[in-house]
Amino acid sequence: MGENKHLLWKSVARFGLIMGLYWIFKYIFYIGGVLSQPWLILAYMLLTFLVPFLAYAFSRTYKFLIGGKISFFHAWQFGVLVYFFAALTVSLFHYVFYRYMVPADFMAVLIDKVTAGMDTSMYDDLLDTYREIQINPIRQTIQGIYGNIFYGVLFSLPVALLVCWNDDSAKVNELKKQPGFDEILKEFENKEE
Repeated sequence: MGENKHLLWKSVARFGLIMGLYWIFKYIFYIGGVLSQPWLILAYMLLTFLVPFLAYAFSRTYKFLIGGKISFFHAWQFGVLVYFFAALTVSLFHYVFYRYMVPADFMAVLIDKVTAGMDTSMYDDLLDTYREIQINPIRQTIQGIYGNIFYGVLFSLPVALLVCWNDDSAKVNELKKQPGFDEILKEFENKEE
């Protein structure tokens, strides 16, 4: 089956938006953990751990949409683009957070929380320098986009390997025989008649 670019971009945009909204949801735990309740960072880390599994589920769904067979490069391309769209989605929230929600002494609060209970006498000069850093919202947002895309490129490699492992076209053909499957498939495809 040839690669349907329209279906690829439509699926990437849909799944990327869903993943971006998930990232916004988990980032709220990070904000709460840094600003008030440190235990919320654990929830943030657990939700972050689930991101590659979410990417795998999206890739498997896309594989079924295109007929059950996908090449490694096609699966990797899909994964990277999903991470790219998710990075763009969450970047809007990052900008709003760093521009309007971050307290002026955010770095000082963060450093004080990280070093609480530690002997930092030999690092006082360095920590004072870090406490004086002012956060630039655009720089933080762009750094977040680049970081998310970089991790997307890396995490999409094993996901693509797992997704392209088996040929599921027989399963898809069996599903196509089920009543109502054509209507679901037509929702995702743009068939030219």
